[in-house]
Amino acid sequence: MEVGRGGERRAILHLGGFDELNTMEEVSDALDGLLGANDRRTVATLRPARANTQAVTVVTKETEAQKLLEKRFISVGLVRCRVQDGGDTTTPRGSFVIRHGAGSGKCSEFRAALSRARMDRWTMEER
Repeated sequence: MEVGRGGERRAILHLGGFDELNTMEEVSDALDGLLGANDRRTVATLRPARANTQAVTVVTKETEAQKLLEKRFISVGLVRCRVQDGGDTTTPRGSFVIRHGAGSGKCSEFRAALSRARMDRWTMEER
């Protein structure tokens, strides 16, 4: 949560699962239909996600965010999209290294663990 303009508390939400054909206008219309028009709501641009879907980040009043989180899903066109809390924005980026680098051979911790596992397997086969 953060304090926005005028001292009102604001929250960050992540909306995901939009079809690749959904537009920003459809997302804004769906939010306006559920919460009413709000000129202080910030909707970031749609960004690609996996499996031909899109996601968007929304910054809105805390009360509106609670309404959306209680619903857990919103409908945009024919698609049902999930609503998630944006969480703590102060999380250091380095804490996601293992999840993003695992399996790619670029994560040093993953390579070390894989080497240990191979070594253990090799010594077990010799016995």
